[in-house]
Amino acid sequence: MSLKEVGTATTKVQFTIDTQEAGNSGTVYTVPNGKTFVGYKISRYPSNPNSVGFYVNGVIMYSPYVPSYGTNGFMPIYLSEGDVVSNSSTDYFILTGYEE
Repeated sequence: MSLKEVGTATTKVQFTIDTQEAGNSGTVYTVPNGKTFVGYKISRYPSNPNSVGFYVNGVIMYSPYVPSYGTNGFMPIYLSEGDVVSNSSTDYFILTGYEE
């Protein structure tokens, strides 16, 4: 009996980035070359619940799940290699998920 390869294992790196302040403070996360990111953007403590957003590649992305002040809002997110995430002036957020 011979062995046959049936699949290739992939390594997933799980992590969480917690932005400590709202504001255009630059890059929060960049997806490394050859990787993708799958996870959640979690809004918390929005200063303006009607405009909770963050930036992906310089384009504002408004969260469809607008929480009230002091609550969390979860939004699934999928990023490709080279995508850059930064925060806006109205949102404190957490980015959590894994690279593969």
